[in-house]
Amino acid sequence: MLRDVPGWGMYFWSYEFLKDIMGVAEAKKNGTDKDNKTLNMLIMMWCGGVAGQASWVISYPYDIVKTQIQINTTRRVPMMEVVNKIRNEQGMLAFFRGMSPTLARSFVVNSTTLPMFEYLNDKYFYGPNKNKD
Repeated sequence: MLRDVPGWGMYFWSYEFLKDIMGVAEAKKNGTDKDNKTLNMLIMMWCGGVAGQASWVISYPYDIVKTQIQINTTRRVPMMEVVNKIRNEQGMLAFFRGMSPTLARSFVVNSTTLPMFEYLNDKYFYGPNKNKD
């Protein structure tokens, strides 16, 4: 929970925030998003990529701790014991070691995930002929 709740919260919040800042949400509300579909999709992809990176920046230290707990097969290790061991033996930067490749991968993966979900949702679920009274 310490890793996923803040990470997912940051992911969805920053995606919507960035779309608002870039004007995509407003264009979708007033129907002008159809005027420039390619540009809007590229903006949404950028928003998704940055949102994925923001999510990992928040959750990465917890992921390091989680991984260390999972690889210990001899006994159940308390979280604070792992945190203290990493901090004392390797320093605070150890909680961020390996983050660069994760951020690079995250941008690519997340630049497609939410924009594609929105595209498919609009096309097949909320499309022009759906939910008409």
